[in-house]
Amino acid sequence: MKKWISLILVVCMMALAFAACGQPAGTTEPETSTAPETSTAPEASGSEAPEANADPIVFRYGNMGTWADTKNPYLSVVSAGNLMFKDNIYESLCTKDPNNELMGVLAESWEVSPDGCTWTFKIREGVKWHDGETMDANDVYNSYRMAVEYEIPITWANMKWIKDYQLIDDYHFSITTEQPKADIIVCLGLMITPEHIWNQFQNYEEIAAFENANPVGTGMFYYIDDKVDEYVRLGANKDYWGTPVTGFDELMFVNFSDNDAMFQALQAGDIDYCTITTTQLEAAENSEGVTAHRFNQSGWREIGFNCWQDPASKGNPLILDKVIRQAIDYSIDYQKIIDYYKGGIALTEKCLLPATHGKYHVTFDENHPLYRPYDPEAGKALLEANGYKDTDGDGIRESAAGEPLAFRMAVIEENAREMGLLVESDIEKIGIDIEIIWVDGARMNEIIYDQGFDTDIYIWGWDLGPDDPSYTLSIMITDNIGGRSDCNYSNPYYDELYEKQATTLDEEERVKIVHEMVEIIYEDVPYIIAYGDIGLEAYASGWTGWQTQWEDSGYWHRFSWPTMKLA
Repeated sequence: MKKWISLILVVCMMALAFAACGQPAGTTEPETSTAPETSTAPEASGSEAPEANADPIVFRYGNMGTWADTKNPYLSVVSAGNLMFKDNIYESLCTKDPNNELMGVLAESWEVSPDGCTWTFKIREGVKWHDGETMDANDVYNSYRMAVEYEIPITWANMKWIKDYQLIDDYHFSITTEQPKADIIVCLGLMITPEHIWNQFQNYEEIAAFENANPVGTGMFYYIDDKVDEYVRLGANKDYWGTPVTGFDELMFVNFSDNDAMFQALQAGDIDYCTITTTQLEAAENSEGVTAHRFNQSGWREIGFNCWQDPASKGNPLILDKVIRQAIDYSIDYQKIIDYYKGGIALTEKCLLPATHGKYHVTFDENHPLYRPYDPEAGKALLEANGYKDTDGDGIRESAAGEPLAFRMAVIEENAREMGLLVESDIEKIGIDIEIIWVDGARMNEIIYDQGFDTDIYIWGWDLGPDDPSYTLSIMITDNIGGRSDCNYSNPYYDELYEKQATTLDEEERVKIVHEMVEIIYEDVPYIIAYGDIGLEAYASGWTGWQTQWEDSGYWHRFSWPTMKLA
């Protein structure tokens, strides 16, 4: 998230980040609530947010399925939480610009020591928190202090590289890493929180218990109010330190439990933007007042496996055998999934790093020695050779100890039902029994993160953005178990390579290391990348000023917000 997630997630460290991303729809009637009447900014505790206009212009974003898991930026792992709260309200020292280069946000400028290890930042002056307090380097220091000292799980994989952090004065702050970091962006993407609210906590347990009911940040939007599973309202910060949002006064996320209902709301003018499914694309392209947009989503849909080796795992331990996972990969007809589930609107993809990662991407096809084509007979032969036989003739293979190859697969019904049924049918043809557990996005999150990983297989996904490969590679490191990992995979050699690539400044050598890492993941199969996403979004045609974040990307991100307006 994760993630999902429809996934959209969001660009990592930016406003769309994720997730796990949803596609096609069910056909049940919507279970949405009526969005609230717009009003002036709330009288939240201590809030001095800018007043909204008497008759505010509201941009209404249709959100599908997954609700934000938390308003606490130190806990949020599901991308809906990032989309609604974290990435809109809070900001980091730096992010990536549309050319994928390092760009200052709360850091106005920086200097790097000759050894490449110490980064000294000049913090922007005149920046205000949404409650009117002044932001300075003390806030930055406290945010990094908590992340490093308390080893906050969702940030620790990146913060562990920092061996020192210093408050120099009110507008200068430095971090020192153990070694020069080729992927320094992972250390600079920490969301900065106000010291006057967060300095009360003495350990991670206290941070994790903080509800953060009225989040206060420095971003382009400030928090107004929300109602769980219905809506979130944010106000445009007219006093924003950079280019403010002027084309609308409020951003409202309106939640839907059904893709068709969400698209119908767009057609009716009840919302202004939503992602759409392949089956809705033609209608969107022919609907008066609606504009559809295809883009490279830089993400993928995965068939994930419970790789957690901890005794607390509630998964079937047989799934820990990568031979079974490889056989499953042979059994699935991914082109059929693309053709029939995605209507042909998806990319053939098998690599953990999608093609948007350029030279770091590896093409797994018939020219690659590790490639597994669609070949159910090869899957059967692999199982047979490793002692998984159907000894009792019931059609289900057993291990040498007589344990049946029977697994549960969690599938988010509203956006992956058809894919789940196709995958189930293919896997069962090689003698593996699959029981589908139909869930919603929130339940998927609970199963994996909160309830002892109570499934064996699941269908989910990520939207990644073209950022430094470390972000995506880190999903699979041991340190992210309990954090951003959703498969709880652990491989000490992979971890070693992760640290090596992060400090390898020779680009050619770093590419070689990264290629070895994605080949390890392909061979070990903690995920099967089922296909690469082509994003589909649609919006009310009256809105203009959309920008792409990078070539052929989506419209919804921080570079569009200041230029969007009603024609």
